[in-house]
Amino acid sequence: MSDDKKKPNFFNVNKLSTQYVKDGLTGDQLRATAIARLQAEGVKLERIPHSNGKFTEGAEALIASKIELVGSEFAFKTSLVDGSDAKGNANFTVSFMHVPSETQVYFKAFLTTFNETYKPEWTAETVYGRADPIYMFKNTMRSITVGLIIPAATTGEGFENLGKLQKLIQMQYPSYANVGGTSDNALSISQSPLIRLKVMNLATQAGVKGAAPDPDQITTKNYTDLFNTGMAADGLLGAVQNLTINYNVDNPEMGSFEVSQGTIVPKAIEINFDFNVIHEHALGWGTNGPINEFSQPNFPYNVNLEAAESTAADLAQKYARAEAAKLQAEAIANAADAAAILKAEQERKDNWKAKMWQGIAKTFAPKSAAARQEGWKHQQAMEQAAAARRRGAAAFAQSAALNESADTVGSTAEVDAAMADFID
Repeated sequence: MSDDKKKPNFFNVNKLSTQYVKDGLTGDQLRATAIARLQAEGVKLERIPHSNGKFTEGAEALIASKIELVGSEFAFKTSLVDGSDAKGNANFTVSFMHVPSETQVYFKAFLTTFNETYKPEWTAETVYGRADPIYMFKNTMRSITVGLIIPAATTGEGFENLGKLQKLIQMQYPSYANVGGTSDNALSISQSPLIRLKVMNLATQAGVKGAAPDPDQITTKNYTDLFNTGMAADGLLGAVQNLTINYNVDNPEMGSFEVSQGTIVPKAIEINFDFNVIHEHALGWGTNGPINEFSQPNFPYNVNLEAAESTAADLAQKYARAEAAKLQAEAIANAADAAAILKAEQERKDNWKAKMWQGIAKTFAPKSAAARQEGWKHQQAMEQAAAARRRGAAAFAQSAALNESADTVGSTAEVDAAMADFID
């Protein structure tokens, strides 16, 4: 199998055309400007006779050279950016694979319709005497109705879309084998034109899953089975019916590119088709085990609810453990912070007390010795003053006695003698 059959098509609106888009100058305008320049310069551009005005190869070479010159003056070649390219390259596609030839074709998933129908077939047998018939099950048919618009941002993309649609149309025809020579009448059908259809992850083989993207881009692993491979070979097997194509050339909102005289490329092709699915595995209850188990638990969307419930329980436990660890870490951190705060507060108090006692020592210790010395001196002075007062009192008493004695005795000489003794 070649590489182009193994991987999705690469979408790029500039793949088959280069457009001059700066200053609004399109490719047609650039060509017209180049021709006008050449004619103004007197360059003779020869045309092919009876060709509705087509230029000769020599004239086309001159025009191409002038286009390059005019393009360098007015614009530059650039890649037109189309966001749908990124989506298409990210596997948002509708793909077809022709089973006999393994030819693949991919379209961007501009879906207008996507409907599924599951139709159980029953045979009703009417029995005499019963109000209701007896129903006998036959089979269940699964069909898909798809509507798709194939847009073109450039003439190159429109040309490519026509080529892809052409391949899809070719896939509707069988494969033949020559069984009797070279005559066309001797051909016989060797293979039917079975198709594999893949519409993102909605129409795909059950049990097929793609590689998981970056784990940071998903919230849980429940979607692992839904990941889209983007490969047409992983699509549903079936038969296309009623392929209808609308080119929308009469729609003024869509229209077409006029690439030449009488030649157009549709801008938006619309296709609609029905697809009858052919399942490649047994479907039913109890086919591979107990009656209460379906044979394909992930049919048809690859959704495994049992695994999702288990995953949800595991995630809940993981979340609870993480929350408990977080709370424990926060408690430890808070306790450490509280201890640090208490230690800092105690150190502040201790430092304050130490500074207070140091201040007291510096303030009062030198003055205590001086106070004791001053007190001693004051006490000595007080004692001396008291002794003087006692002597004064004694002298006053003696003087009074002498006065009384003088009054009694009447001898001034004795008084004078007593005073002399007191003074001495």
